[in-house]
Amino acid sequence: MESAEISSPACSLYAGKARDTTLQGSPPASQARCCETDFGFDAQLVARSCGFKTYLGGSEELACVHRFEDDQGHVREFRLTPILDLAFEAAIALHEQGEFGESHQAGPAPDQPTLWISTSETHHWALIPGWSATRRLSWEPSACAVEQMGPVLAAMAAAPPTQDAITPLPRLELDAARDAPIEAGSLLARYAAAPRDADPPAHYPLPRAAPALVEHTLRAAAAGDLDAFTSRVSPAARFGLPDRRQLSGRALLSDGGVTAMTAVRRSANRLASQLELRCPQIDRRMLAAVRTGDELMWCVWASDDGLDLLVFALRGRADGAQADAMIEYVGAFPQRPTQVLRVPGEPPPMPARPRPTLACGDPHAVDYPGQCPQSEREDDEDDDDDDDDDGADDQTIDAAEYGR
Repeated sequence: MESAEISSPACSLYAGKARDTTLQGSPPASQARCCETDFGFDAQLVARSCGFKTYLGGSEELACVHRFEDDQGHVREFRLTPILDLAFEAAIALHEQGEFGESHQAGPAPDQPTLWISTSETHHWALIPGWSATRRLSWEPSACAVEQMGPVLAAMAAAPPTQDAITPLPRLELDAARDAPIEAGSLLARYAAAPRDADPPAHYPLPRAAPALVEHTLRAAAAGDLDAFTSRVSPAARFGLPDRRQLSGRALLSDGGVTAMTAVRRSANRLASQLELRCPQIDRRMLAAVRTGDELMWCVWASDDGLDLLVFALRGRADGAQADAMIEYVGAFPQRPTQVLRVPGEPPPMPARPRPTLACGDPHAVDYPGQCPQSEREDDEDDDDDDDDDGADDQTIDAAEYGR
């Protein structure tokens, strides 16, 4: 890496060894590099507002990470990620779809009502508008109180926006112009050899037709047919990492779908041909919400070790009198991960399948495992899906997220 890529006059580069892993889950092999923009973050103002002893520097990792040392010698992190191609209200909605704990509180900042503050037991988040991308800042409650961060957030809100393009983080680097030959025995080879449907269905009602819609999309990718690949993609569709938080997300059609189709091809070229698509069973009480698009439906191909994922989110809609669906999100890793990827500071993901309002002890409702007292739970023979409590760490990306 050239020195110009890792330093700049405006950047105080973090020189410590404790950095995020790569997207493959391995330790970083290259030098740290500066964040491409300061996002309006004033490190010296943070140090004064929170009473830190030393600013240790910033670096682009899985996020733009700024580190400080407090009076007790503890290192405190502040992590910035941009949310691209979503209006501020939509970015807030995406953030708040996560499964937060009972202590979660969210709303406009009292002194800065244009900002959004979200808090949990483990993290504080501030979502800041005004730039081409919503800026999301996260930090641990023990690092600094929300009230102390008021001047910092006000300065970020007032900061003039950068005129340069903003890169989604984590940085998902994929050369769409390069494509590898189809590997024998791969999922891509299986769908490349599958006969193309000369008369594809006009409608894909959810949840029943979810596998058919996803497989149509993969067959198109395997054939290199960009028009067919994008034919069932929503105009608002996004592409990023295979994660329900849409990490590294950006508009899928910003380049006509070329990068997304390349990523799908490469991911399917790594996955084994015998793998089956998994679309979690939808609770019968949520069927209407899935069919009409009020709730997303997620489907995933996962490698046997659960590390490599190819993910699709589908949203139902009405096409006249017919139920239909479109692809709303596509997620893939640029390369095969070697470890479970941890993404510190991000909010928890939404559930792998939509959940109805919990009614503990109601004989006409299904209680979710671990959510109600054992003595109050009732069995329901019609709902035998075991995906309810995936047990995944809120900060990881692996197949456990999808109830595997």
